Amino acid sequence: MQLQTIFSCSFLLPQVIQYRDPEERRIYLQNYKETYLEKDIRPIEWIGDLHAYSNLLVLLAESEGNLIQYKHLSQTIGIAHQTLKKYLSVLEATFLQYFLYPYIFHAKRRLQKAPKTYFADLGLVSLLSNLFDYEALVRTGAIGHRFESF
Repeated sequence: MQLQTIFSCSFLLPQVIQYRDPEERRIYLQNYKETYLEKDIRPIEWIGDLHAYSNLLVLLAESEGNLIQYKHLSQTIGIAHQTLKKYLSVLEATFLQYFLYPYIFHAKRRLQKAPKTYFADLGLVSLLSNLFDYEALVRTGAIGHRFESF
């Protein structure tokens, strides 16, 4: 498997690999995203702003492998800090994203530190960040974070 294919393929959604054409992969992932937002997330009554939730997905994809900056995210999206925490818990509960806390011996200090954020699926990250090819990943500097996620 070529390196470019690894960074645009999907491990959470293995059906994507059956598509040879990159455009078909994008369409499949876009349909998955829309289905996820419309059928899985919309019924959750306390997610009032689906547009803000969708914007959060994009911002998190662009900051894949970085420390979460809660204040920056909530200000950029225009939602309250507590709403952001709820949205992040939904992402974690639906297995789209996970958080990696730094290893510090004392649990209290470890939980006070900001975690790094990772999506469970590289194909979805590629769709949300609109970075599908290897050259774009290198040019933007996202290659290291993508490789770390892999």
